[in-house]
Order: sequence, then structure tokens, then C-alpha cells
Amino acid sequence: MEYFPTLTLPSLYVANKNTEQIFTVQNQQIENLQTQLDTANTRIDMLHARVPSSSNVLNMITILNSTLLILLVFVILFKKFKKKN
Repeated sequence: MEYFPTLTLPSLYVANKNTEQIFTVQNQQIENLQTQLDTANTRIDMLHARVPSSSNVLNMITILNSTLLILLVFVILFKKFKKKN
């Protein structure tokens, strides 16, 4: 037979208070972690807002390449026109 200690009312009260304190501390730790997570998510959102998306970067590169190509054509045409004169 196993031995089960007799739990008296005062010992149950102390055990209940200890459990309440543990839960209170754990709830505070959870709230702190949630706050840290919210802060981290806010920082990530701010970084995403500052960094252009890849499609925007590709669009800018395409526009820049087109502009450079047009300038190159104008320079070539200008040189040919200048040689004729």
C-alpha cells in the first residue's frame, strides 16, 4: 500500500497560495514576452516599410536601363550627325 500524507486545511491553503503566486509570476512573464513580441513585430513592420519590395526594385532597374539605352542611342545619333556636318 502506498502512503498518502494527510492534507490539512492550512497546508492546502499554503499550497493554494503558492500556486496562485506561481501563476501570477507566469502570467507576468507571458505578458512581458507578448510585449517583446509586439515590439519586435512593430520593428519588423517598420523595416518592411523602409525596404522597397523586389518588384519595385526591378521596376526601377528596368526604367534606369531604358533611360540609359535611350541616352546611348541619342549619343550615337548625335555623333553620326556631327560627323556628317
